[in-house]
Amino acid sequence: MIGYSFGGAVALMMAGAKLNLAHLSDYCREHRDDPRACDGIPIDGSLSNILSRKSDDAIHLKALVLLEPYGAPFAKDDLLGVDMPVLIYRALQSDLKADGNILSLAQNLPKAPRQIAVPGGHGIFLAPCPPALAAISAEMVTLCKDAPGVDRVVIHERAGDEIVKFFRDAL
Repeated sequence: MIGYSFGGAVALMMAGAKLNLAHLSDYCREHRDDPRACDGIPIDGSLSNILSRKSDDAIHLKALVLLEPYGAPFAKDDLLGVDMPVLIYRALQSDLKADGNILSLAQNLPKAPRQIAVPGGHGIFLAPCPPALAAISAEMVTLCKDAPGVDRVVIHERAGDEIVKFFRDAL
């Protein structure tokens, strides 16, 4: 399974991770500098009594690829069910804070994941945007625009090859 951004959190839950809203709220209370992870998350303690639990929809997965995953909703114990090979991609200029999301996942997964860093922002894993799409909103401009020297197509081609190899090796 492959998951990007919030889809990375969903992929983790499908793989057996427990969603921990209390942990997410605590993270956001302490990391107000991570709006991509925390916008709209209550930090008033209202989530503190919600127990983390495994999704009833979890399925047996053999390998997992996470692209810029949203990892703030998971503490170490919440990831114990994710016991398969994992490949994590991180965008080096992302506004999703790596230490509370991508790097936290990498450190807390039961098996050390393979990690690959690429240049670009959080949207680097989206297909190249046509100008009309990029003009829809400020958020789309952020996700669609790459820094000078960052070639989204080249990154996608390389990542595609790496992901195919990872799945072949893992499966």
